[in-house]
Amino acid sequence: MSLMMHSIQMGTALNARTTLCAELYYQIGGMSVKNNIYAQTAT
Repeated sequence: MSLMMHSIQMGTALNARTTLCAELYYQIGGMSVKNNIYAQTAT
């Protein structure tokens, strides 16, 4: 029982970390895309 709870907690932590990394990646990607669009419209 406790082992199962531990694995669930580990899985949740890993899932949250993956989600956080994905959000960070998308934010950085979105920022670079916005900068590219801004640079294109500026020229």
